[in-house]
Amino acid sequence: MRFLCLVVSLLLATTGGLPGEIQKEPFFRSLLGSWEGKGTLTNADGERTQIEEEWSAAFGDDATFAMEGTRQWGDDRQEFRWEYSFNPTSELYECLYWHTGMEEKLRFEVSLTETTVELRAPFGDPGSELLIRNTKKADEISGEVTMTSASGNELLTIEMVHKKKD
Repeated sequence: MRFLCLVVSLLLATTGGLPGEIQKEPFFRSLLGSWEGKGTLTNADGERTQIEEEWSAAFGDDATFAMEGTRQWGDDRQEFRWEYSFNPTSELYECLYWHTGMEEKLRFEVSLTETTVELRAPFGDPGSELLIRNTKKADEISGEVTMTSASGNELLTIEMVHKKKD
């Protein structure tokens, strides 16, 4: 019996949680479909770069929720993927992010309500942080991204607006 409990625990830990757990979340359900977004990145020197994205969102067979698409970042074009999962051990959501050119995925801790999601991840030097806040109203998402240094200085900000295509 102990062996069976251990096997079930390992399966849940490796598949991202109980099947169907993530599908219960209203925020994720509201994102299903295709989206496009536009925004501006502003660095610490005040230089601005325009950003355009197209992406789609769907539930995975492995108890995940994924958003994937393409991004035009100035002259650079990237493919990206956000993959959310529920961690039954911590009883919290996590997100792994990847884009073209990244060697390793970036892991975020996720705070979630019916209309907002907040993602936090350490980034670069110890004490530096990447913070993302997205708020959804009807068929529009307003997003803010802030990267801060260990000393609390803003290194960059991004403001995005995404609109549902279908």
